[in-house]
Amino acid sequence: MKNIENIIKYTSKLHLLYVEDDKAIREASSFLLENFFDIITTAVDGKDGLEKFKNNNIDLIITDINMPLLNGLEMISKIKEIDKNIKVIIFSANIEPKYFTESIKLGVNGYLLKPIDMEYLINILENVVSSMRLRDELEHSRQIEEQNHKHLQTVVDASHDPIMIIKADYSIEFMSKSIRKDIHKLNIADINSPKCYEISHRRDSPCDGLSHPCPLKDVIESKKSTTVVHQHLDIYNNTRYIEIGATPLFDENNECIGIVEIGTDITKHIVAQESLLKQKDVLRYKAHYDKLTDLANKTLFEDRLSQSIEKANKNKSKFALFFIDLNKFKWVNDNLGHDVGDIVLQNIATIVSKDIRKEDMFARIGGDEFTIIMENITQKESAIALAKKVLSSIEEPMLCSGYKVEISASIGIVIYPDDSTDAVELLKYADIAMYNAKAGTENIKLYTKKV
Repeated sequence: MKNIENIIKYTSKLHLLYVEDDKAIREASSFLLENFFDIITTAVDGKDGLEKFKNNNIDLIITDINMPLLNGLEMISKIKEIDKNIKVIIFSANIEPKYFTESIKLGVNGYLLKPIDMEYLINILENVVSSMRLRDELEHSRQIEEQNHKHLQTVVDASHDPIMIIKADYSIEFMSKSIRKDIHKLNIADINSPKCYEISHRRDSPCDGLSHPCPLKDVIESKKSTTVVHQHLDIYNNTRYIEIGATPLFDENNECIGIVEIGTDITKHIVAQESLLKQKDVLRYKAHYDKLTDLANKTLFEDRLSQSIEKANKNKSKFALFFIDLNKFKWVNDNLGHDVGDIVLQNIATIVSKDIRKEDMFARIGGDEFTIIMENITQKESAIALAKKVLSSIEEPMLCSGYKVEISASIGIVIYPDDSTDAVELLKYADIAMYNAKAGTENIKLYTKKV
C-alpha cells in the first residue's frame, strides 16, 4: 500500500475543482475525495467548471468527459490556455481511443475509469503529488541561487517516476535513482556523459519520427512544455508505454538550455483500455451471432435485410430471401437427443455456408429456422438453383455421435422488390412460401400472391 498519509498531507493543502454532471456520482465521489482534499469546489458541467476555475485559486482538476454545454476535454483545453501547468485527472467511464489520445495531447496527468478504484486513485494522486513537488522544488531552485547539485539530486531521487534533466546536446545532467540503478546494464558510449536516447531506447541516435517524437527538440524549438507517448522496450525486452512530460529549462538570458523530463509508465492503462475494447468486441459479437452455430442471429439478420433493401433501391437491383425450415427435426431431438440435434444444426451451418457466395448472408433466426439473403440477382431461376443446391447439401446423410442422420428441409423464397418492398412483409411471405412447400410435394416454393 502506498504511503497514503504523505499523499494526504500534501493533497489536503490543495484546492480541488471536481467537475461531474451526474448528481449521484458527484455526491458519492465527493464523499471519497474529502478523504484527500480539505478544499473541494464542485461544478455540474464544463461551462460551470470553467467559470469556477476562473474565480478560484485551483491547484488540481478532476473532471468527467461527457457533459452538457461544454465537455470535459473542451473545458480542459480552455483552462490550459489560462494555465498550461494546471494538473488534470480525467474521471470517466468512456474508453473511446480518441478521448484517451486527446487527453494525452492536452497533457492530462491521469486517466481514472469509473467506478473509482482506490488503488488507481492513489497511484494517480501519488504521481501528481510527485510531479507538483518536483515542479515546486525546481521553481524554488531557480529563485534561490544557493540551491546546489546535491539537493536537486535528492529531489529527483524522491520521485517514483523516472526523471531526467537533459541538456540541449542530449546529455543527461541529472537522473533519478530508478534510472541510475540500471545504467550499468545499458550499452552507453560515454558512461560519464550518457545520452537520453541511450537510456530510454538503447539506441545510438536521437528519437525521431511519428512513433518516437523527440521531446527535447520540440521544447527547445517552441520553448513550451510538451507531452508525448513512447513505446519502449525495457532492459528485459518487455513492451512499455511511457508518457513523457517535458518542461523547458531557461538560463539567465531566457534561452532554453534543456528540459526536465518525467516519464510515467501508462502500460497498465493502455493494457486495461485494450482489454476493455476486446470485451466490448466480444459483447458485440455475442449480441449479433448465434452461440451454437456462429451464424448471424435474428438481430443481425434484420439489420442486414434493411441494408439489402437500401442497397437494392440504390442500385436498382433485386435480391432473394429464403426461409428454411428443417423437416422432422423435432423427431431427431425427441428420439436421438438434443445433443445430436445441436450437432445436426452445426453441420448444416457449415455445409450450407459453403454453398453461398461471400456477399450473401446465412442466418439462424431460431430453433431449426434459417434464412439466406441472396443479393444482386437478375432472375428468380438463380434463387431456385441455389435453393436446390442447399437442399441437396442438407439431404446428404450425416454421422452425428454415432447416429446416421438423414434430414431434409422446406424452403420458401420471396423476391425483392417483386413480392414486397417491406422487410416485415418479405419475411412473412417467405415464411408462408415455406409452409406451402412443406404442405405440398415440392420442398422449394416461390411466394405467389393470391389474386
